[in-house]
Amino acid sequence: MVYTCHRDRKCIINKITRNRCQYCRLQKCFAVGMSKESVRNDRNKRKGTKEAVNMTIMETYELTSELGLVVEKICRAHRETFPSLCQ
Repeated sequence: MVYTCHRDRKCIINKITRNRCQYCRLQKCFAVGMSKESVRNDRNKRKGTKEAVNMTIMETYELTSELGLVVEKICRAHRETFPSLCQ
């Protein structure tokens, strides 16, 4: 993965500006001791496992009849309040 700095490789990296220059941020990480092996090349690598866990939770969830009635009432109120969104 190759990042480039569009300024003079002297960007200020702090909590507010850290997403403005990936090159300078990565260089700062290396300067404070981060190893090159710690760089994740695929940002979505961990998201897949989280989504799989969420799907498992959703699949095992059972809706009680009482809670189902509450959901129906909320849906009905939503349709009555925002009829143009429910067409």
